[in-house]
Amino acid sequence: RVFRFPEMEAVVNQLGFNSEGSDIVAQRITSLRAVSSPLSVPLGINIGKTKAVEGDSQILSDYQSCFRKLAPLADYITVNISSPNTPGLRQWQEREKLTALLKMLAEESKLAAGNDPKQREIPLFVKISPDMDDHDIIDMVETVLELDIAGIIATNTTVQREGAAVNVGQQGGLSGRPLRGKSTELIQKVYRYSNGQIPIIGVGGVFSAEDAYEKIKAGASLLQIYTALIYEGPYLPRTINQGLIELMQRDGVSNISEVIGKSN
Repeated sequence: RVFRFPEMEAVVNQLGFNSEGSDIVAQRITSLRAVSSPLSVPLGINIGKTKAVEGDSQILSDYQSCFRKLAPLADYITVNISSPNTPGLRQWQEREKLTALLKMLAEESKLAAGNDPKQREIPLFVKISPDMDDHDIIDMVETVLELDIAGIIATNTTVQREGAAVNVGQQGGLSGRPLRGKSTELIQKVYRYSNGQIPIIGVGGVFSAEDAYEKIKAGASLLQIYTALIYEGPYLPRTINQGLIELMQRDGVSNISEVIGKSN
């Protein structure tokens, strides 16, 4: 269910939400936090509807159940509505469905915080598809701003193949170098349509400091790396950070925040 294409440093996955479920994940994280509290890095947890759940009310309940079990253990929750391997999931990027889902989860976050000053609302980040058209991107941005959602993760994998240099004979989500331009373009649009008001986590084809710099200049405040770790290895984040320092020195930049969105 995971296929490598080394010629173009890409991967196609058919995993969907490849997990044993929220109950077991919650148990594992609880055990981890018991021996290492606080964790040395922020922990984001990705939630999405299970493949077997159908019907809007059942899907909303599925997200709600996952959130209630996992949000108390997370520093932020990723609301995944863009996995290409879960039938019907991307329909939840449509404005009406998205509004219902995010309103419900925002309310859950408020209820979890309650009136306890030591508790906080859990930030929500919406993970979106690189295959959205401009109309859907604008709807997404307006909904996220309207509901005061913490940010957007751009992007998930793509079902399109126009960036592939070889014939990809597998269905599923394509990631890696062929996704770089597509995800960067979407980051630019989200930044532009929101006037820079929405924090963006950029992901898709980040293999080098130059790739990272490109996404930050497009509007990303944070970055995620997946496929590049397969091809470049575990030292890649350090290499990227060192390279970013050199790029900043070249451009006379003292803080990376100065270049966020500069290519728009």
